[in-house]
Amino acid sequence: MFGSSRGSSMSRRDRHVAFHRLASLCGLFALAGLLAGCFYPLYGESTLPGGQRVKEALAGVEVAQISAQSATSEDRLAVQIYNDLVFNFTDGGARAARTHQSKS
Repeated sequence: MFGSSRGSSMSRRDRHVAFHRLASLCGLFALAGLLAGCFYPLYGESTLPGGQRVKEALAGVEVAQISAQSATSEDRLAVQIYNDLVFNFTDGGARAARTHQSKS
């Protein structure tokens, strides 16, 4: 009575909706695949508009000492943060000529 004569439990409308959902999902994955080719890492080997690489520009940041009371847990944390900032800006290499300065 209410079902189709072919013995399927899905109506024509249900199959139509399922097909459109599947087609939309395939389109979404295709678009994601196309856009993935446009991505490149921020700190990669690319250059800035002036011709300088991002890594070289970050190596020119001078990190100011973080002041904290001597021989306390805050002092140890300040030294750790300072060292991490310097290491991450220079990538473990030599510091470049100062172009920017941080303030504490």
